[in-house]
Amino acid sequence: MSSMSNVAGLSKWIRTLPNAKSSVLMIIILSFITGVLLFLLQPVNVGNGLEDFFYGGAFGFVVFGLPAIITGSTDQLWVESLNGINLKAKHSMFLALVSMSLAGIVSIIGTAVGLIFNMNLFFNSILFGC
Repeated sequence: MSSMSNVAGLSKWIRTLPNAKSSVLMIIILSFITGVLLFLLQPVNVGNGLEDFFYGGAFGFVVFGLPAIITGSTDQLWVESLNGINLKAKHSMFLALVSMSLAGIVSIIGTAVGLIFNMNLFFNSILFGC
């Protein structure tokens, strides 16, 4: 009986996952913001601040967002073709969102640490994050 009460106690933490479209939208937004933050921390002299903003956003989307969207959309098909678990599109897109967010956080932290210690860790942190 105690295991039933433990499971019932955990049910307040269980949430439904967002649908795949919401996850894709969040991937696009978070990857753009990640790229902007990376270019604000370690500016690549492309032009003025507005150009750095858009180039950083495009960089973040291409480096972080696009691979996450591709991975999230193909994972479900790969798992199904290998007769694996019943993985839905919203599950695979949410996992892609989480992994992309972690890679972005590692890249931002690595770039910030490089600025603190006056070393150029911009590309190293991006490679380590990905």
